[in-house]
Amino acid sequence: MIDNLTLFLESVDRNIFFLINELHSPIIDPLMLLMSNKFIWIPLYFFLIYFMVKEKNKNVYLKVLLCLITVILADFTTSSMMKPFFERLRPCHNNSINEMIHLVGTCKGLFGFASSHASTTFSLASIMSFFYPRIKNIKLLFLWSIVICYSRIYLGVHYPLDIIAGMIIGGLIAILIYKFYNIIILKYV
Repeated sequence: MIDNLTLFLESVDRNIFFLINELHSPIIDPLMLLMSNKFIWIPLYFFLIYFMVKEKNKNVYLKVLLCLITVILADFTTSSMMKPFFERLRPCHNNSINEMIHLVGTCKGLFGFASSHASTTFSLASIMSFFYPRIKNIKLLFLWSIVICYSRIYLGVHYPLDIIAGMIIGGLIAILIYKFYNIIILKYV
C-alpha cells in the first residue's frame, strides 16, 4: 500500500515537474534565472531592514535578529539536514530523466529535497507577515516567494514536492520563531 502511494506521488510530482519545465521560452528563461539568483534580492533585504528600523518600535532590533535567525534556520534545516538525509536527486541529476529536462543555467548540488530557496523565502515572508499583520503589502512577500519557487521548477533543478516541503519547513520555522518572540516579549519586555 505504501509503495503504491509512493509510486503515485512520484508520478504526480514528475508529471507536474514536466508540465512546468516544458513551458520554457527564450524570453522567459533569463528572467527565471534572474528570479532564482539569491544576490539579485539583496536590495529587497535591505529595504525590509530599513522598513523595520523605520518603525521605531522598541522591539525592532529583536525582530530584525529573529528574521535573520528564521532564514538561517530554514536554510540549515533544508541544506544541511534534509538534503543529506533524504538524498533525493535533483531532476537535472536524475539520469533516467535528465535528457528530457530543459535545464536553464547549471545544475549545482546533487540533492534537492527540500528546496532551500523555498524554505528561506517562505520563512521570511511568513515571519514578516506575523510581525506586521496589518500591513497589506507585506503579503506581497508570499507572491515573491511563490515566483522564486516556480522558477526553481521551471529551471529544472527542483521537483514540486521539493518546493512544497521547503515551503512547509520555512513556514513551520517561522511559526516557532514567532512563538519564541511572543514568549520573550511577554516575559522580558
